[in-house]
Amino acid sequence: METFRAVEVLMEKPALFGPDLLLQELGAQLGGEVVNYENNISFLTFHGSGHMVPQFRPQAALHMLRKLVNYEALSPKLPLNATLVDLSNQDFRVTMDIWTESAKQAPYV
Repeated sequence: METFRAVEVLMEKPALFGPDLLLQELGAQLGGEVVNYENNISFLTFHGSGHMVPQFRPQAALHMLRKLVNYEALSPKLPLNATLVDLSNQDFRVTMDIWTESAKQAPYV
């Protein structure tokens, strides 16, 4: 009879199998989205959580709360749509790659 090897199974599973069950380091990942509205109102979503963010995404919840109480930005500002619309496809990709790399580094992670 074969013995179940939980660690080996979890090492083979993709990240979407269960983010809370990961054993391998994935680096910075998209944790959610922020939509900013007028009058300093922002709507945050946390990927993989639903309405129970502190229960299912405690690290992301703590990260967001620390940023909130310290008045820190959650991500770098994206270029304005008026700027992006005038870019060629190649320039758009380069611009978005630069933004993505900056969002994956301190102070945003």
